[in-house]
Parts: sequence; C-alpha cells; structure tokens
Amino acid sequence: MKKYHLTIFISIIAIAQGAAQSMVDSLLRSDGKIYVVVGTLAIILIGIILFLIRIDSNLTKLENQIKQNEH
Repeated sequence: MKKYHLTIFISIIAIAQGAAQSMVDSLLRSDGKIYVVVGTLAIILIGIILFLIRIDSNLTKLENQIKQNEH
C-alpha cells in the first residue's frame, strides 16, 4: 500500500510542476507572487495527501474489525 501512496504522491508532484511551469509568467516572478502560488499549491496538495492517508488507515481498521467479527 505504501508503494501506491508513493506513486500517487510522485504523480501529483509531477503534474503540479508541469502546471506551475506553464502558468508562470514574468509578472508573477517579478512581483514575487509566484512563491505565494507555489506555497498555496503545496499546502493544498499536502492536505489532500494527508486526508487520503487518514482515510486509508481508517478503512484498514474497519476491514480488520470486519475480519475479526467474521471469525
């Protein structure tokens, strides 16, 4: 399962970098606003990843409880 999370994480980073590079413009760089955009995207991506990890752990706990109740 950890390999799956790592694959998703790397894919998201690659997509975010591609999107950020295409959206970067000299105005954003000159004003320093690009750092705000990159920081915001990073916070959002980290939040999504942590949310998915939390859901996965909760589902694993529920699956284990169901298996224990069946036996």
